[in-house]
Amino acid sequence: MSRREEDLKMLNTLLNDEHAPELTVREVEAFADMRFSLIAYKGISYGSVFQELTEKQRDWVRTVYALRVGEESLNLVSRGLVPRGKEVAPAPVLRNLPMKPPPLPQPSSKAPMRSSRRHCGNEENGCYAFVNGDCACDCCRR
Repeated sequence: MSRREEDLKMLNTLLNDEHAPELTVREVEAFADMRFSLIAYKGISYGSVFQELTEKQRDWVRTVYALRVGEESLNLVSRGLVPRGKEVAPAPVLRNLPMKPPPLPQPSSKAPMRSSRRHCGNEENGCYAFVNGDCACDCCRR
């Protein structure tokens, strides 16, 4: 079997009703375009452009074919072929974690106090916006 016929066989298998729902939209569009090019331009001499897939295209088709159709899955863990290791106890550091985070440090007398504006309380005139606890209205910016 030539490489062209091998390519067409893989593409036809991937695009049949059984395997097409497993493919992504991008894969379906690309594979259908590849198959159309191989079938439609079979007798026309454009060099080797449409006679067979490029190596990059063929690698992509083979990978998807092996994952979706092939009996062998590349992931041995999901197939259950890799034995699960024995369970181990968590490290002592992880067993003795505190139940809640540590408290914030107390303000010291040497640190400067935060000097920021507070909300002016003038809600009748639309003063209600706070940014990080500070009023952001025009009357408080002055």
